[in-house]
Amino acid sequence: MLEDHIIRISDKIHLNFYKRLFSIIKEREGSLTAMEVFAVEVIHALGTPTISEFADFLGISRPGASYKVASLIQKGYIVKEASTDDKREFRLTLTDKYYNYIGLYEDGLREYVAKLEENFSKRQLEAFESVLSRVEEEIDAFPNN
Repeated sequence: MLEDHIIRISDKIHLNFYKRLFSIIKEREGSLTAMEVFAVEVIHALGTPTISEFADFLGISRPGASYKVASLIQKGYIVKEASTDDKREFRLTLTDKYYNYIGLYEDGLREYVAKLEENFSKRQLEAFESVLSRVEEEIDAFPNN
């Protein structure tokens, strides 16, 4: 039952995000393919990975990762910046174009949180936040993360 709730909540959040995304981006020059959306989301979640870190995380070849990265650079969603630690290494950094796009997702989440704050007591929200914090810790500790 818990698993079913988590799956349904995740699906609803993603569907709302994709609905917003498609209503704004549409099919036009420079828009992201579905695979590019996933790739840029992985880069966002990893922070500022190198191409090798990106490839290793996805389990794809470095040339395959380089191809995806080149497309995202061409479309203006990421840039390669020299690492502050090793100038021979480049880190993938997200651009303002990406942050304008991800803002759609975060705005949707803020709307959900506002609804929760309207409909639940402070005590209930504190308990929920405590549970979510623990869930996040468990996810971080899960193998393959």
